Amino acid sequence: MLGIDIEDNSRFEKKDRVNDSKFLEKIFTLSELEYCYSKKNPAPHLCARFCVKEAVIKVLSYKGIKHSKLNDIEVFHGDIGEPYVRVLSNPEIDIEISLSHDKTKSIAIAQLKND
Repeated sequence: MLGIDIEDNSRFEKKDRVNDSKFLEKIFTLSELEYCYSKKNPAPHLCARFCVKEAVIKVLSYKGIKHSKLNDIEVFHGDIGEPYVRVLSNPEIDIEISLSHDKTKSIAIAQLKND
C-alpha cells in the first residue's frame, strides 16, 4: 500500500519559528525545524515534510496502526542528502519515502518496505 499527500506551500509561508513555535512543534521535530529554517524559503521544506507525515499516517492506517502525533514522524537525510523517515515511537517500522516541492505545491509518497 502507498500513502500520498499533496499540499499548497502557502499553508506554511507565514509561519514564524518564534511566534508560531507551539504550532510548529506539534508537527515537526526540532531537527526538522532547524533544517527547514536554514533554507532561504522554509515554506516548501516544511510543507514537504508535512506531506511525508500525512502519507506515512495513511500507510500505517492501511496496516491498522493508529498514529496521530505528527512530530513522532521525523524526516532526516542520509549521507548524500537523500530523505528518510523514521517513526520515533516505533523505530522498527521501515518506510520508504519520496518527496518533492516546487514554488506552489509539495508532494510526498510513502510505502512500507517489503510490503
